[in-house]
Amino acid sequence: MVARNPAFERRVNRVDAGVPEGGQFAPASAGTTKGLAAVRKAAAARLRKAKVDDLLSTWLRQATRRGTDDPDWRVLDAELARRDGGTKPGHVDQALRDRQVWRLAERGGDFVEAYALVHGKDPAKVRRAERMRLVDAERRPGEAREKTMRRMYADHVERELYAAEAAANGHLLSRAGRAAGVGVRALWSAPAATARKHASEELMRWWADHGGRVTYADFRARYTGEARQATDAGRDWGL
Repeated sequence: MVARNPAFERRVNRVDAGVPEGGQFAPASAGTTKGLAAVRKAAAARLRKAKVDDLLSTWLRQATRRGTDDPDWRVLDAELARRDGGTKPGHVDQALRDRQVWRLAERGGDFVEAYALVHGKDPAKVRRAERMRLVDAERRPGEAREKTMRRMYADHVERELYAAEAAANGHLLSRAGRAAGVGVRALWSAPAATARKHASEELMRWWADHGGRVTYADFRARYTGEARQATDAGRDWGL
């Protein structure tokens, strides 16, 4: 994420005497004295000279710790909006939030984590919702998600089968597998011992070289986020 600047954060959070509703960057109130108005003017000038990364990192921490109703946060938010040519000061809208997410992501942060922090959500739940949207994009009218994921998995197996078959010159079954008349597609989700017995050395090597065999349970867990021990290719196919 964006690097913190603790000194900048302390300046933002310092409360000026007689103005308890905000830090030194908060907007002047109607009852502000002439002396304090001068202080505010100088503070506003410093705010305009602040680095965008300092503004952004403090903006994020303020939103997380104090919420978006905090006066200091609103000032930072307005300054970021001003630099972005966006909304008028004090007006927070969805487009502005989107810009903050992109700012964080562009500076090396994880996009989903940035979105979750900006919107005050649990990153794990946001990731799951995003994966579910990918599944929903593949759903046919009236189709349950489970059926959609099984169809997606069948497509995944078909693509891998095609690639493995080309790499192994069609030798995907062991002698035991050919004798048993095993369908090679079934090996992708068969128990490990069954797959080891019926898959050819070439197929097991292909799995090991391409991230391991992915069973349907593993494939489904990638979308649902449910706790599961995914297949360990090095242990399962230690070639």
